[in-house]
Formats: sequence, structure tokens, C-alpha cells
Amino acid sequence: QLGRVAQDRGRLEEAEGWYRKSLVIEEDFGNRPGMASTYHQLGMVAQLRGRLEEAEGWYRKSLVITEDFGNRRSMATTYHQLGMVAQNRGRLEEAEEWYGNSLAIKEGLGNHPGMATTYHQLGRVAQVRGRLEEAESWYRRALAVTEGLENRPATAATYAQLGMLAGVRDDPTNALTWVIKCVALFDEVPHPRAGTGPEHLRFLTAHLGIEAVERAWLQQTGNPMPPAARAYALTPPTDPPADADTDAEETPS
Repeated sequence: QLGRVAQDRGRLEEAEGWYRKSLVIEEDFGNRPGMASTYHQLGMVAQLRGRLEEAEGWYRKSLVITEDFGNRRSMATTYHQLGMVAQNRGRLEEAEEWYGNSLAIKEGLGNHPGMATTYHQLGRVAQVRGRLEEAESWYRRALAVTEGLENRPATAATYAQLGMLAGVRDDPTNALTWVIKCVALFDEVPHPRAGTGPEHLRFLTAHLGIEAVERAWLQQTGNPMPPAARAYALTPPTDPPADADTDAEETPS
């Protein structure tokens, strides 16, 4: 748990140290469920540090144990993380397979937050592979869950991704609608959990003009555009908005 706290605070080297201390004891006592959990967390730390091959190795060690014990919830989480690693390494077909394995378990367990996370990632893979209608379908399935759960960070990530998708389709008006939905979820602009939304808002403001953005904001929210949001939108963008992955999942239970 000290490792989890350090990880949540972004102190990844410290987190890894705590996890390794835990692992020494778990392995000495033959605590295989505990080992599986710590292997998974070491995989997440390696993934967050960009050491993807190492992350995959830890996840696979975790998976051997969770599959032996039939711990389906943990299996689903590790399948999802293996999908993210494969996706980040450009192995998209493999990523889809891992996500599909994860989703089958999550749907069977009725794990709606987990389902939404995997729907979103399947949408991202479909988008990268040029299957844009399929990508939109996955994103909308994710939204049906996250909006119902009032999970603002997850909802914002999918709004932002739908904005990116509209941009790929050369539909700036629809892109602006989704981006405003994303940014307006939070009082602070830019909010750290709004993902690519704020940067995309600046990009669209530069191309469509602030008057169009203000009209769209009023139409989407029923309120005038806040001064802080307007000031940020008028800040010239440095580059087109970049795509970004969602956060890794939490520790399997």
C-alpha cells in the first residue's frame, strides 16, 4: 500500500522500491495471490515509466497466477493492461485481442466501469486502424456507462476522443461540440483531467474564431463562456492537439 500511495503521487521509483520489498516477503511465504497483485503493480510502474517490454513481463507473470486461481476480475484487468502495452507498441491486432478477452469477463461480471474503460480503448484502436464508424460506436458505448455513473474524468476522456474523431473526419463543428462538452465538465480551465480537450479548444478557436466558439459554448451549456475559458481558448496553440491514452487501470482485486 505504501507503493500504491507513492505511485498515486507520481513517485514511481519509490513505488517500485516498496513493491519489491513486498514481493520478497510474498515470494518467501509462497503467497501467490499477493505475488500476482505485486507483479501487476510492478507492471504498471514499468508501463508508466515507458518500459513497455518490462511491463509486459510483469503482467504475464501476474497472469499465470490469476489464471491458475481463476480470479476472473484480476485476469480482466491484466488482459486490459496487456492490451494497452500492445497498443503502445503498435501491435494493434494483438491489443484488440487482449481487450476482447478483458471485455468478455467484465461484461460477464457486470463490471460497468471496467467495461467503459475497455470500450474506450477498443474505440481508440479502431480509430487508429481507420475504422471510424466502429470507433464512434465504441466511444458511445463507453459514454453510456460513464455518463450514467457520473464519472467525469472518464467521460471527459471520451468526449475529447470523439472531438479528435470529428477532426479526423474534417468536421470542425462537431469537433467543437465534443470539445466544449469535455472542457465544460470542470470549473478549472485547463483542468488536468480534461485530457486533450483544452488544447483542442485552443486549436479550434484559432481556426473557427472566438465568436463561433462562444456561440457553441452557449448552445451546449446554456451559459456564456466563462472569462477564464475564453482567455485560455484565445491563447495561440503551439501544435495541433495530440492524441493521448487514458489512464491505466487500478490494481486488480
